[in-house]
Amino acid sequence: MCFTHYLTFIKSSSFTLSMKCCEVMSVFKVKCPICGDFVDVPDDVVSGEVIEHSCGVTLEVVMEDGEVKLKPFEGVGEDWGE
Repeated sequence: MCFTHYLTFIKSSSFTLSMKCCEVMSVFKVKCPICGDFVDVPDDVVSGEVIEHSCGVTLEVVMEDGEVKLKPFEGVGEDWGE
């Protein structure tokens, strides 16, 4: 496949490909539970991973029944030694 056809394939594919130091990383899109816009999630994401979204919210990755879902990150509360 020549370079021009390769670029056409990337633009027309249903998932996004991004180049990172000569390797191709695929990502998929998951809907943000806050703003409804799509978030690019790497295909090697793990449950508990934290992702910053452009709407300003911090999201946590949750795996449920083999499906990747996002929820607002609740963080870790402070421990005052009580």
